[in-house]
Amino acid sequence: MVESGDFKQALWLDVDGTPLSANGKLISGSQGRQRRSRPFLEIETTVVDPTYYTRPWTVVRAFGWHPGLTSFNEYNCEEQVGDPSVHADAGLVPEPKE
Repeated sequence: MVESGDFKQALWLDVDGTPLSANGKLISGSQGRQRRSRPFLEIETTVVDPTYYTRPWTVVRAFGWHPGLTSFNEYNCEEQVGDPSVHADAGLVPEPKE
């Protein structure tokens, strides 16, 4: 099981703006399944966030599976959400200095 939580700030789960609060958790693994279904890898993730949702909910995503692929291209989240030099609200929000 993989559980992600204790986020420094709220975030969006997808490009549609589905929110997750800083107190929310994402669970994949024993509660959320991962299974190989040629030609896909299916990952089931449960979202637990009482701030925004009345009960946990689950989503299944399928990713292309390539057994002969031995390396992956780097995924840059900042490039996916926009260029901060073009739009002030794009890109990642800098972490506050402690």
